[in-house]
Amino acid sequence: MAGCGNGELLALLAEMKKSMEAGQEEMKQGQKRFEKEMCSGQERMEEMKAGLEKEMRSIQERMEEMKAGLEKEIRSVQERMEQELKKDIVSVKEEFSNIVQEKMNAIEDKVASFENKVVSVETKVLKMEECIDKVQEDIGKEFEQKFGKEIESLKKQIFHEHEESKGDAADILETLRDQRHDFQALSSALELRFGEKCTKEYSRLQLNSRYQKAGESLQELAADIQRLSHLAFSDYPIETRQDLALQHFIDSVRDPETQKALRLADVKDIGSALIFAHKIEVARQPHARTDTQSELSLLRIRTLISHHSFGLHAELESSQKIIAKTDISLSPRTECVIPGLVADNRKFRFGVMDYPDTGRARAGMLVASSVVDLSKSVIKVRVANISYKTKILQKGEVLATCTPVTCIERMCKVRTFLPDDLVQNLLQDTDLDETGMLNFKKPEGQIARWIQRLQEYDMEIRHRKGSAHGHADALSRRPCSENCNYCSTVEKKFAMAEPVVCQVITPSTSESDPWSDESTRKDQLAVPEIKPIIEFKESTGGKPSWQDIAPFHPTTKRYWAL
Repeated sequence: MAGCGNGELLALLAEMKKSMEAGQEEMKQGQKRFEKEMCSGQERMEEMKAGLEKEMRSIQERMEEMKAGLEKEIRSVQERMEQELKKDIVSVKEEFSNIVQEKMNAIEDKVASFENKVVSVETKVLKMEECIDKVQEDIGKEFEQKFGKEIESLKKQIFHEHEESKGDAADILETLRDQRHDFQALSSALELRFGEKCTKEYSRLQLNSRYQKAGESLQELAADIQRLSHLAFSDYPIETRQDLALQHFIDSVRDPETQKALRLADVKDIGSALIFAHKIEVARQPHARTDTQSELSLLRIRTLISHHSFGLHAELESSQKIIAKTDISLSPRTECVIPGLVADNRKFRFGVMDYPDTGRARAGMLVASSVVDLSKSVIKVRVANISYKTKILQKGEVLATCTPVTCIERMCKVRTFLPDDLVQNLLQDTDLDETGMLNFKKPEGQIARWIQRLQEYDMEIRHRKGSAHGHADALSRRPCSENCNYCSTVEKKFAMAEPVVCQVITPSTSESDPWSDESTRKDQLAVPEIKPIIEFKESTGGKPSWQDIAPFHPTTKRYWAL
């Protein structure tokens, strides 16, 4: 049994050995095949590497050829551009030299013509100088023939007065032997002897150089002008002295618009000119304050007999702007009704119209305050151009502002107008009910203060029903259309005066300036009292003598004395 088992084991071992040897042979053969494949792969790699190197060399050669071609083309383009630029530069130089040569030729021609003109002008100037010398000699001879005796007499008179003054001064020194070194005594003695004559001359000098100072009121200026004119023209007639004082007062007013208005106004003396100047200043003040220090807007109504102001209390929390509907041209010194529109959404219906902004208001423009109905499509704004220049209002420009009305009351502006400015025995009719004053905290004290103020004026306020009331204040405006027979009858009954207004539609450009030199000269020559003085000044070139002016009108003599 044991022998059979060993034999099988040996047989198995022999088979295993054979199989192992066969596997080793297969492995050797596979290794050989792998080595062959590796060798063949290396050969293929070397072949591919050689092919790539060959292709790279060919690509590099082609790039070098392209680079050489580009460089050649660039050099050719550069050469061509340089040649073209050189040609252009040469042509520009030639054109510029031609232009410069033409300009130089033209300048030389002008210089030559100018030299010829200068030579002709010099010859004319020489001829004119010769003519002027001859005329001067002729004038000197004629002057000596006409006024030689008068000049000699004036020289003698001046020498005589000089000798007399020397004699008077010597008499003063002889009289005051002990006080020769006392300056106060000598000054008082000379003042007593020569004071009146020196005061006149000094006062005339002060009067000619007197102008309104900054911060000086018109009353102070008028008082000083009257004082100086009384000292300077004490030997003149009263009427002449008043006229001279008036002219000096107008010339010394600082505001040019007030000065022009005074020249145009028919004022007789300095007092009436002062009142008129005050009224101009009042017309320029758009606001005032009541005794309760509350702000109020003023409606200025100017009639033939009086000036009044109507206070309109309004809330200032909100306002409504009124703008121009079309382009408007306002002629100088005219009053017009301009159509306006509400600028944005209407915030309230009834409002008080006033200046758009008192700090930036147009110079020389006035807007009449009134109560207006903002619900209308067109709102009429009454504008006055008090200046001497045309004012242009463009479409969309703010004409005025409206504030909502809460309470309307009437009172005279007593802080601005003096008692002498109002007409005596003035009667004012109104349909305004004054029950609104009862809403004050102490109405009795308020009414008492107003009555005390109004007692300074000779005036009376009479209340009557609105149907019989035509034009007393801003509340009594016409409530219906223009074709109402009833309102027309009432207006005819109470003789209501229509305001002089004009509706401006298109700008006026054909009007000439009334203040030009030609217009002023024409107007002055039309005045028989001024015409002789102008003719004498133009003919002689200076102020005419008293002998020339003596035969003319007294007004001409007054102008001559200025």
